[in-house]
Amino acid sequence: MRKNRGNVILTALFVSIFLFFLSVALLWSNRQDIALSLSMEHKLKAQSEARSMAMEAYAHLKEYGELRMATDRYSENHVESKLQLVSLPPFGDRGRVLLVQVRSTSGPVSCYMTLHLLETQFADNSYPNPVLFFPGSESDAGAVYGDFKYNLLNEPLQGDLVANLGPIFKKAPSAAQTRPVFIDNPPVFMEDGSLAYLGPALLTAPPLGEGQESQFQWLQFQNGRLEYQDIPAPDNLTGKPMEVDPKSTRIELTGSGNWTNASARGVGPELILASWSDSKPGATDIEEIRPSLVESGGLEAEPLTDKKSSAGVQEWFIPTGAMASSRSVLYTHAWHYVYKPFSGGVPDQSNALTAPILTRWPCVISYDTSTGSWSKAWAPLKDSGDVAESRRPSQSVLMVAQDGTLYSVTETQPRQLLTLDKSGKVEVGPTVHEGALFVYNNAPYLVTENGYQNLKDESLIKVSGLPTILPGQQGPVLAAPEIGLIAIDEAGTNDLSPEGALEINGIDYKTVMPEYFISYTLASSTPAVAGKNIYTPINVSLELSAGADFKPEASGLFNEDYYIAYKPEGGTVLAHYDGDRWHILPNGLRAFLERERHLPPKVDRVPADDEPGNKIEAPPGSDQLVAASYAGLPSSVSRYTIVSIDTRPFKFGLGE
Repeated sequence: MRKNRGNVILTALFVSIFLFFLSVALLWSNRQDIALSLSMEHKLKAQSEARSMAMEAYAHLKEYGELRMATDRYSENHVESKLQLVSLPPFGDRGRVLLVQVRSTSGPVSCYMTLHLLETQFADNSYPNPVLFFPGSESDAGAVYGDFKYNLLNEPLQGDLVANLGPIFKKAPSAAQTRPVFIDNPPVFMEDGSLAYLGPALLTAPPLGEGQESQFQWLQFQNGRLEYQDIPAPDNLTGKPMEVDPKSTRIELTGSGNWTNASARGVGPELILASWSDSKPGATDIEEIRPSLVESGGLEAEPLTDKKSSAGVQEWFIPTGAMASSRSVLYTHAWHYVYKPFSGGVPDQSNALTAPILTRWPCVISYDTSTGSWSKAWAPLKDSGDVAESRRPSQSVLMVAQDGTLYSVTETQPRQLLTLDKSGKVEVGPTVHEGALFVYNNAPYLVTENGYQNLKDESLIKVSGLPTILPGQQGPVLAAPEIGLIAIDEAGTNDLSPEGALEINGIDYKTVMPEYFISYTLASSTPAVAGKNIYTPINVSLELSAGADFKPEASGLFNEDYYIAYKPEGGTVLAHYDGDRWHILPNGLRAFLERERHLPPKVDRVPADDEPGNKIEAPPGSDQLVAASYAGLPSSVSRYTIVSIDTRPFKFGLGE
């Protein structure tokens, strides 16, 4: 009996102990479940807030180029978040990377989010208030501001246009050709050996001959509208009109073709007009000019006077040929006329050289919109009628550097680079092959097939630093594919429905995207230059990597029609060079290629399928870009593209 009672007591004790530990285990397990649930809730809240704040910051950077939000905040669901920006300087071919780092804390849990953003610049600090114009007709001329906003001008912008860190200058429709007029009393050598003068007389220069006179306008840009301001003709550079005696005798000097000198003198009662061209104006021997001397017949030399003109040396300028600009200053080729009055002589020595002589020689003049005045920039023709430099630049080429240095090429073949010195001299440089020319970073460049060649040190600017490979991928499908992903089964048959959705049937689906090589070529036209910035269209080409065989009958990987419809394609895109590396505007190469891959098949596209903001295109047929600058326009900002995301912890205090 006692033994049975003892067994009952032991059993009861064992059951009690077992139940005690079971209850403790259950209570502990319940606490762990509660703790785990709370921990997961904190983590999810912190993760969500970190991602939300990081993406909001990214949206601000894309829209404004800067943060316009608080970097510290406390959300309604009791999550504390803090944000910082960290700039990583360029390294190798990689440009500047901006890190958007967010730490969000909910209870005891902190979560981290870092966006790695690749910067795309519109312009650097040397180009304030930028605006890039795309010339065209009223329906397609446009402009892109420093904030990447593209706008149609709704008015034509056509013709010869130049700009560099300043307003646009434009050649205006040419009016009637100007013929300079000079005041003088030409000498008349009488038969009795005396000296008389014809006058007062107005001597009109011979016709221009080669080339065409240029007139100019500069464009004000306000409230998105272009206003054309006429630039006055340079005339004698003084801006003062010539005082003319209405009773003066009018004489038209003789000249033909590319004449250099002209004169008028009397012998006996007749006035003889002469013109000639020679490589060295200021000749003193009639034999030097005789081969090109052209004389007219005698004209009546009346009325005569014994008074000599007191007008002195007179100048005139007629713009013609190419133009260039730097900031607010326009530069243009021009003809420089110097009229030198008769300096004395006797009848038996009189010839074309013992007369007042009009000399014409090429020059470069400049107009400053800030002062409203013209001035000489390069003028080898002196007041004496002598020429400091016999080598003449081509009227079709003119370049100006930011430091004011002028460049051109010889007018004869082979072309050689000419540096035009302010003294009127020229420095002859290397041979220049055919191709467009421009000045960048105070040096002349030639557009070649391989890139932009510096004519001074032969260095080359070519498209580099941009991605050269579009990686391929192949692996299991984890979700229904987006456009551009190809689904296959083990048998190699396409099992993608017409709507583009996977038909899950237990078969092994894969994602296939072939690898491509990417190449770039520069446009052959003259790029737009502003400070250290170059803007030009570039051609982006994609080619399947070597050895890739994607024929359906060869590998059975995909449906060929689907691949052709959605394969990535290149094209022409606007590029920007900042002096160190290239950028594809407006959102980088990835956005440009993805824009094409994520559109419907080309045969099914409609205009609404084009995503605004992912492409900046020149008007059809336009090969000209003009980089101008106008005060009051938006300043330059940068756009950013996410290249990677990570959630590793980081330290605060490393921002810019």
